[in-house]
Amino acid sequence: MRNKKVGLVLVAPLLLFVLGCQCWPVGLIAGEVAEEMITSKEIAEDISEEILSEIEKTFPLPDSEIIIINHVGGTLNLKTRLPVEEVIDFYRDAYDEMGLTERASETNITETNANLVFDGHESGQTVIVQVAGRDSELTKVTIRMEND
Repeated sequence: MRNKKVGLVLVAPLLLFVLGCQCWPVGLIAGEVAEEMITSKEIAEDISEEILSEIEKTFPLPDSEIIIINHVGGTLNLKTRLPVEEVIDFYRDAYDEMGLTERASETNITETNANLVFDGHESGQTVIVQVAGRDSELTKVTIRMEND
């Protein structure tokens, strides 16, 4: 019986030491992961600003809150809280300021949707703005550049 007690007394500190050594790096790693997550968030914010800046070189964006769904090649999909009429006014003004001309023969506007076509982009491409206000809170906007 005495040998069992001595063995337990000798094994218990060794077990605690081993477990302590194995748990200690986990805490260190968790701290490193947390720091990495903060750094990744900051990098993501920087990347988002760079991407937004790049998008704005081609596509004017309203000052209101927007959600960029995707930007692939010459197409941008976004959502905004602006109503359809304000989105139409914004893009007409923005592209007019850029020297583009609205192709009236291809303009189609309803209460909840719009299709606007602009000529004269510096790339030589036609700009097509499609607006859909089906969502009760958000208006979907698709802008694409096309060769005529």
